[in-house]
Amino acid sequence: MQDHPYVVPFVVACVWILSCLWSSVACGWWALTSRFVATSKPSGQTQSSRPFLDMVCWRLASRDPFVRITAANDALYIAMLPLLRPFHPSLRVPWDEIQMENGGGYLGSGSVLLILGKVEMIPLTLPRGTAQRLGIIERVPNIRQIDEPNFDNLSEGFIESMNERFKIK
Repeated sequence: MQDHPYVVPFVVACVWILSCLWSSVACGWWALTSRFVATSKPSGQTQSSRPFLDMVCWRLASRDPFVRITAANDALYIAMLPLLRPFHPSLRVPWDEIQMENGGGYLGSGSVLLILGKVEMIPLTLPRGTAQRLGIIERVPNIRQIDEPNFDNLSEGFIESMNERFKIK
């Protein structure tokens, strides 16, 4: 090791770069970069979340405190903290490319699940308070409300197929 003093920093840098790449692919950020890389600053009135205080959840990442979300008049802007930016360019997702489900996602009923990109469909879960403070709930159409399952509204065809499948008379 004394002959090669740069081996340890090189290995640490490689592990850091590979973990940033894996994180970007696993959470869906990489899929969003094909259409939504931010090329401009937020316009109009903006509201921003606070990194480390407003946790968000991505597709395969359980909790992510390193994201700053800014709601502007034209779009939702999402940026990673500078140290974690490799493979995480800032995103600009127009409001018409976002759908919302109340009570969905990893955080439970006190959360809002945003579906980013009509093609990519990447889930991003925010605490309800964060979504309200940013004004997201008023801007994004609600595609469905997640409530308790309602077994009273089953179609006759479904009931008949289950009766036939399980041989219930």
